[in-house]
Amino acid sequence: MRGHDNNGTYIHKTGTAGTDWQIAPAFEYNWNANWGVIVGSAFYFAGHNKSIQVSPQFAVNAMF
Repeated sequence: MRGHDNNGTYIHKTGTAGTDWQIAPAFEYNWNANWGVIVGSAFYFAGHNKSIQVSPQFAVNAMF
């Protein structure tokens, strides 16, 4: 982070990297060679200041 605080003092801080561990099981279904979907959830289960979190995932695949 770089910049100036409320007093005008220059700030240059480098923090530690945050790491999240996750698993993301999903299902893929293809109607034909050109169209399909992927549906699943990502489960974040470990990391810096991290509680368990679930993020739904959805994607449409189209090949032309």
